[in-house]
Amino acid sequence: MMQTISAEVAKEQLGKLIETIISERQHYRITSSEGEVVMLPAETYDNLLVTLELLSTPGLMENVGDVNEHDFEEIISGHFPN
Repeated sequence: MMQTISAEVAKEQLGKLIETIISERQHYRITSSEGEVVMLPAETYDNLLVTLELLSTPGLMENVGDVNEHDFEEIISGHFPN
């Protein structure tokens, strides 16, 4: 569940906030008069980008039912090499 805090609180507690986000895999919405931002673990962000790229790959979703686990891993590694 995403928690919401003010930019002022985030600034005052930045070190603790970073530790909590990393260790507890938390997500925070930080609000200010200028708008909002989201802080989340980098791994979560990277995974979201991979998911978005996969979902935007033409024809991928139509073929998911026809792919076994080995083929899926091969497809993924082709798109996202280590």
